Amino acid sequence: MDLQTAILGLNHNSTEKEQKQAIEYLKKLGADDLKKVFAAIGKPERKAFVSVVSAVGFPDNMPLFPLLLELLQDMNWPGAWEAVDLMASVGSTQILPLVEDAIFEAYQKKDYIWLSGLAMLNDKLASEGVSVSKEAYALLKYADY
Repeated sequence: MDLQTAILGLNHNSTEKEQKQAIEYLKKLGADDLKKVFAAIGKPERKAFVSVVSAVGFPDNMPLFPLLLELLQDMNWPGAWEAVDLMASVGSTQILPLVEDAIFEAYQKKDYIWLSGLAMLNDKLASEGVSVSKEAYALLKYADY
C-alpha cells in the first residue's frame, strides 16, 4: 500500500477492510507525516483519521491532539464525537494545556460553537477525573449549543 491509497482508504465510502488496511499503514507514520495527511483529507475521511490517531497510541499520539481539537469546531463534523471520546479516554492531565489553549483561542476568535465542542470535551474529561483550569472553565459559559 502507498500513501495515496491509504488516504483514499480513510474515506467513509471505503469498505471496512480498506479502512482497516489504511489505518494499519498510516499508524506507522510519524506525527509530522500524519499532520500532512490531516491537511490533505476532507470531512469524509476525518472519522477514520481519528481511528488512526487512536491506533498510534498514547502518548505518541499527543502531537496530533491539536488536530482533533479542530474537529470540535462543529460537533456535527465527522469524527468530532470520536475525537472527544479518544481524548477523554486518555484521562491524562497532559492534554489539559492543549484543551485550555483551544478554549482561549476559541474565545478570542468569538467562536462560541467551538467553545461548545470544547465544553463537551471538558465534561467528558471531568467524568474521567480531570478538568481545565478555573480561568478556562469560566470561558465555557459562552458556549453556543
